[in-house]
Amino acid sequence: MRVFLACPIDMDIFETEALAQHLLKALGNADDVEVITSKYDFEENFSRAGGWSAWIDRVVKGKNYQTHKDLFQAYVSPQPVIGRATYQILNGALEKKKPVIMYRDGNLTKVTGIDTIDGEDWKNGWVLTFD
Repeated sequence: MRVFLACPIDMDIFETEALAQHLLKALGNADDVEVITSKYDFEENFSRAGGWSAWIDRVVKGKNYQTHKDLFQAYVSPQPVIGRATYQILNGALEKKKPVIMYRDGNLTKVTGIDTIDGEDWKNGWVLTFD
């Protein structure tokens, strides 16, 4: 299972990598689980994708050409308040009925929706909702 860890763009790379390792442990450290950070995927694929919309579409709907499986089977946010790109990714995942989870302070919480706080605030305009 490939998990997309949607970290804020301004999160320190060392903090991002440490968070990915903690998440992997929380998910059971299974051999079949791979955590891909948004920073890594952005750096590797943004230019090839051709811009924000195309990259977001790839993250949400992309397929592995060899296996024909979705590129990501689950999506994780480390915080409840998110920016526009993360909103578009996580909302797209929810629409496709893919698991979206918040991982914070060692706890995994299922996300059931996303509310708009301020659609003009691209950095903090949305908040995750839970059951």
